[in-house]
Amino acid sequence: MSVPLASSSVLILPHTPAERARSRRVMLLMAVLVVLGIGDLALTITHAFSIGMNEVNPVGSYLIRNNSVLGLTLFKLGSIGITVGLLLKVRHQRFAEAASWMLAAVMVTLTFHWYQYNLDLAHELASNNYAQVSQVMRVVVADVPTP
Repeated sequence: MSVPLASSSVLILPHTPAERARSRRVMLLMAVLVVLGIGDLALTITHAFSIGMNEVNPVGSYLIRNNSVLGLTLFKLGSIGITVGLLLKVRHQRFAEAASWMLAAVMVTLTFHWYQYNLDLAHELASNNYAQVSQVMRVVVADVPTP
């Protein structure tokens, strides 16, 4: 005996070729968001819990200050999951595609920021300023006010 799904949870398939194409684009952009989000998480954990870093997200900063790798991981993965879940639900709508493109642009910008950050850090380390870099980064994290 099968129980019918509630009407709000029924998967609605796109009817027009344009809707199907939009759905595919949003799905692809969601995959980009997941990959870049996991990359951001990996880099944040690596840097925050080694030499330190300045996390601008207040929730992330709080979790880093409290040495909560698990909390930071759950927060970032939860954020990614909620975002992807919401986009998945509305992926046939025009605004979902626009939102997906904007979010992808933000994540690509963040990825370039990480790239530049790592280049700058590598340059500092190559010039034997590791102790200075480590001290500066830890002070920056320690000086972030608690909410």
